[in-house]
Amino acid sequence: MLILVVPVSCTLLSCGQPDEVSDETIPTFTLAVIDSLGVAYGDSTQMYGIISGALYMSPDRLVVLDKAMEVVWCYSDQDDVLASYSYHGSGPTEIMYGGYLSKSGDGVVIIDEWLPECVILDSNMTPVSKLSLDETMSLFEPSLLADTSLVGCIYSSRQNNDTAEFGVEVCRWAESGERMLEYYSEYYPMDGSVEELYSNYIKTEFSVAANSERVFIAPDRAGFMILSFDVDGIRCDTIDLAHQREERSELEKEIELAFRIDRDINVGSWEPSDLEPGITQLQVQDSLERLWVCHGAYLDPEFDILSFDGELLFTASCHGLPEYELVRFSITDYGYLAYTITPLEYPKVYILDLIEQQ
Repeated sequence: MLILVVPVSCTLLSCGQPDEVSDETIPTFTLAVIDSLGVAYGDSTQMYGIISGALYMSPDRLVVLDKAMEVVWCYSDQDDVLASYSYHGSGPTEIMYGGYLSKSGDGVVIIDEWLPECVILDSNMTPVSKLSLDETMSLFEPSLLADTSLVGCIYSSRQNNDTAEFGVEVCRWAESGERMLEYYSEYYPMDGSVEELYSNYIKTEFSVAANSERVFIAPDRAGFMILSFDVDGIRCDTIDLAHQREERSELEKEIELAFRIDRDINVGSWEPSDLEPGITQLQVQDSLERLWVCHGAYLDPEFDILSFDGELLFTASCHGLPEYELVRFSITDYGYLAYTITPLEYPKVYILDLIEQQ
């Protein structure tokens, strides 16, 4: 999902964590680039094709999923390759199209981009098991919970009286692959012009984050509302952020349009909105019980960091990311990363540190 770094050795990420704050002051922080992975040539372990996921697995290990090269790499905090796994295949611990990466205990899970299945790896990138869902469509925005159940979004279609509809459902699946419950869904008619259909398709680009206690859903990319559920599907809260959409640059609109044409091909004469998006990505830090909410312009993203109860703890902006490229963020208990999804030169993973603004 869209939300709209030269080879150097990775230094140890200090991973600063803000203290709890009083109601009288809201601190501001910066996610600053301190290092990067990714080269044009020379080091085959960093010559990425298409980065479709990256995350900190532990304080001194990070993982990068390259769906073009069909491999997942595990690096130390000094840039050394510790392990790798080529996942492509139809075997009992392989998948065909690696599209998403999620944390799984001490390891990671690779979710197929086109098929409803995933493979779970341990901290040494050794396959542990494969999970196949009783579905016909693939998942996006996935999170693997501690009990090995899976939360994510899945596209669907249905017949509503005489109207054919398509939509998205946010659900939870058991380790057996059986669907356990549905948290939320929205559907739209399958008629109208190409532009109308594509506009409705964009409305299904939910942002979802989950852990073993909560599931958070931002169902409107043009809005600032977050729905909070417990893992059993009971609505806990509705969080409304105090933001308004601002006008954005023509350059960002051009970059978004180019990205969508390259990814989705047939968008007709659809044009991006003159206003910047609302919520574009949700991330959970489990042990800290913090929800990171990315919002605003794709080229100048900002974050509100909330408690699980919706209290604003602090805000953050970004520094040092490429000026004209779209990135996606990965925030875990162990560190902060961003990776390019529209690289102008070559794909990179940016290592970030959280620094309080003075």
